[in-house]
Amino acid sequence: MRVRNLFTPLTVREDISIKNLIITNHGMEDQIINKSENGNIYFKNISYNLFNIFSVFIFIIKCFLTIKQMKLKGNDNILYVYGYPDLEKIFLIIFSKLFNYKIIFDVVEDNFTVKDYKSIKGRIKNYASLLFIKKLSFFADGAIAISSHIKEQLDIFSKKQIPIMLIPISVDFSNFNSIKATNNDDIKLFYGGSFGEQEDIELLLDAFGTVSRSFKNVKIVMTGIGAKRHMDKFYKLIAINSSKEKIIFKGFLPLKDYYHTLNDCDIMCVIRNNSAFANGGSPFPLGEYLASGKAVIVSDVSDIHYYLKDKINAILIR
Repeated sequence: MRVRNLFTPLTVREDISIKNLIITNHGMEDQIINKSENGNIYFKNISYNLFNIFSVFIFIIKCFLTIKQMKLKGNDNILYVYGYPDLEKIFLIIFSKLFNYKIIFDVVEDNFTVKDYKSIKGRIKNYASLLFIKKLSFFADGAIAISSHIKEQLDIFSKKQIPIMLIPISVDFSNFNSIKATNNDDIKLFYGGSFGEQEDIELLLDAFGTVSRSFKNVKIVMTGIGAKRHMDKFYKLIAINSSKEKIIFKGFLPLKDYYHTLNDCDIMCVIRNNSAFANGGSPFPLGEYLASGKAVIVSDVSDIHYYLKDKINAILIR
């Protein structure tokens, strides 16, 4: 959504062409999707199977051919890379340099603080990304940072040889063009996220249990999806919560349904723990929750207190 919100406004310009290259590792066949939701962004998917060396070799060739085919002669060509350079993206980055693309990284997490690995592959991938990011000035012509912490890191890695821009949030205001008070008899809290380690779901549900015992008309609506280990923990927390009948979990919603659900709630919750990982980034949903015009409760992590004042723009909590 961060990327979508940054690029969608550019799709109305006739002098800009946008293509979205998606990498998967499930051995899926290549496919070009010629229509996005706005019809102006073209999607291409290239895949590989990690356990098939031939598949990996073919993937590298496809990276080369894709970069070559996407280049428009006589134009400025830019490769926008979401996240760190890693083992999957490095071939695209190197080939883009060979074809004189400008390369921009958008760094939204501090991978140096990652402790929760899903697999050995994830550990190797993260380790490689740490090596590559330290060579930022070699790979990139510029970078975007989601927080001041990451901007300072990128300034160090690049030796300030390339421009680093701070963009903490991105919002598509068309999703909130009818801001108004809800007509709910109940007070609905809202949470949407990935249920990851940086998101203190246990604290949120404990707090909701306390509040719901004092206020009978309070409910909490929760959306999103996460890794199986995180979701298993979430389901167990619901099962033992004293107010579980007031917890409405809707799972992963299509965008239209997501924004309808969000706008139908009264209080938005952005919860983070005080880990190094949480303080290194910035919670993406915060921008959208503020745009909704509803009350927002947010953990005071990262740069939050630079932008928001407690009980003026939001309720800031430790």
